Amino acid sequence: LRFISKTHMEVAIDERARRRTCGYVLCSERLTTVHPQLAHDEEDSGQRQFCSLFCRKAANFLLKQMFKTIWWRDDGDIPVFKILPRISKYTETCDFKNCASRCNLP
Repeated sequence: LRFISKTHMEVAIDERARRRTCGYVLCSERLTTVHPQLAHDEEDSGQRQFCSLFCRKAANFLLKQMFKTIWWRDDGDIPVFKILPRISKYTETCDFKNCASRCNLP
């Protein structure tokens, strides 16, 4: 992760979704069934990139830690990336429309 930028990760998410695989890089689920709340929310964008709400939150959690470009950081500024655990304050059940504000996600 330290050698790729946020843009690279966003491209990887898109490419995985085009191949009908969940966009979260640590998930290997196929995009055959989509969570109803997730499907409703993604209808606006015309894309289904994640197999579950957790995977969407986990991908956003990871993206928020990344630099837009790797050239903006010094060699000493390489962050230690954190992976969203399956059980955390971000993964508690919530209605999806208010999830971004309550879970502090983009």
